[in-house]
Amino acid sequence: MGDFVDLHIHAMFGFDDGAAALEETREIIRLAAQAGFGTVVATPHVMVGVYEHDRAKLNDAIAALGPELASLETPVRVLPGAEYYLDEHFAGRLERGELYPLGAGKHVLVELPMLRIPPLARDFAFKLRIKGMIPILAHPERYGDVTRSPERAVELREAGYLIQLNLGSLVGMYGRGPRKAAEWLLKKNQVDFVGSDAHTPKQAEQTYGEGLAALRHVVGDEGLRRLLVDNASAAVAGPVKNG
Repeated sequence: MGDFVDLHIHAMFGFDDGAAALEETREIIRLAAQAGFGTVVATPHVMVGVYEHDRAKLNDAIAALGPELASLETPVRVLPGAEYYLDEHFAGRLERGELYPLGAGKHVLVELPMLRIPPLARDFAFKLRIKGMIPILAHPERYGDVTRSPERAVELREAGYLIQLNLGSLVGMYGRGPRKAAEWLLKKNQVDFVGSDAHTPKQAEQTYGEGLAALRHVVGDEGLRRLLVDNASAAVAGPVKNG
């Protein structure tokens, strides 16, 4: 089993806009294993009125993958998680205790609107921390405000978010702006985790291949281990601090 942990992946079919069928789920996980990932955290989108599910349904789907996982040449653990959209419904969900962490830890993966960082972004981080949860901000390099000014991601990190970068950003999957912002954040040591955010086998193949190579080129083997092994392993089981 590999050491790497992918804590942001849309490999579970039937939950969101990720894998479209069981065959795609299996192929994405196979590609992860081939690249050295021994653990992947299924993080289907949760958006009111668009994508909604609970932990029990996701656990059942993961359990049903047993035979598929057993047939892989390299063992892979699939853990439950979610990617929550921070909108006007989020505070109510938080108060009702409806948020689920990544694996057995306290970290919660969240995403902001792509075009503009909302004024309440800092408040969301504070409220999550007060509830004993640790927010991980998904792919900030893709947000318009951060693409234009990477320093905005640093401000969000200072407000209490941990930062998760997409491997695909490093190979231009989302355009030149996100790639440059991603490289800037890595070089400034402002990234806590890196994930694939893979929705399809094609994306998985590129992120686990070219993306992983690009990450190693920027941060070296030591940085790679910090982002994909040390921090990520701790996040699915316990706290990770900034830095």
